[in-house]
Amino acid sequence: MNKDINNDIDVMTDQNIVRYEDGKLFETTDSYVTEFPLTIMVNGEEFATVIC
Repeated sequence: MNKDINNDIDVMTDQNIVRYEDGKLFETTDSYVTEFPLTIMVNGEEFATVIC
């Protein structure tokens, strides 16, 4: 089974944060993973939904 992969899904998001390091606070940007629901269909019926 050869399906095209959708490369349009943005799995990383940047966010402004305040970081505490070595006794000091400073503003910076950090990245985190974006989650989304993925519904698995079996024989045309919903089998399960998982968070990816």
